[in-house]
Amino acid sequence: MTLLASSAPAFAPDQWIALGILCVVLIVEAWIDFRQFKVPNKITLPMIVAGWLYALLRGFFAPAGSGPVEMYLWPFGPDFTLPSGWADAAYGLWCSFKLTILPALPLFILWKMGGMGAGDVKMQMGFGAWLVPIYGYDKAWDLAWMGFFFAAIVGGVISVIMIWWRGDFTQNKQNVQEIVGDLFKAKDLQEVATRAAERKPRMHLLPYGVPLCIGFLGWVLLDYFQLAPKLW
Repeated sequence: MTLLASSAPAFAPDQWIALGILCVVLIVEAWIDFRQFKVPNKITLPMIVAGWLYALLRGFFAPAGSGPVEMYLWPFGPDFTLPSGWADAAYGLWCSFKLTILPALPLFILWKMGGMGAGDVKMQMGFGAWLVPIYGYDKAWDLAWMGFFFAAIVGGVISVIMIWWRGDFTQNKQNVQEIVGDLFKAKDLQEVATRAAERKPRMHLLPYGVPLCIGFLGWVLLDYFQLAPKLW
């Protein structure tokens, strides 16, 4: 497939614009989460859909070889033939959809357990949706996952700083013990979520959109300066 550039200096103008839009939206989402402890659907959902649409259009209009292309898109069944432009469009949309869903699954589980807001999950999904038409699938896969892991590290560091600043180590130690105990003792995720909701008033909340933004943009910068290792 002909979906996209292998490195940042080779970006087409529309890719630079798309990357700028993505970065600005991530910063806006992080700021709203910092102020309101939520990321509104009116930003996250259009961002996801716009990423899919961009992947579809860029695949369709990207330079492609002549003639039909045989496709296999799991789980949609056997090979089928499409004109080259439509094949690139279908492939781009499918890859964008995968990067929307798969890296967000760990956050989805945390949300089901009551440990994270749904807006943070959709923020991750929006980031993944835009990466394929900007970077191509291979590099997008690295960026989506490493942005997530980098965000987790940043979130942990911020949490430690918050605990140290407020001097409530004992209370947080108790919270952690209860959370770990719930994971082993609760019958299902719903029970874990219920106990998490009961504990919420005595916990210091972290607007997770902030470390997500730092993690995503940090890894994008590392890639831009060719400091990010290739993982897959």
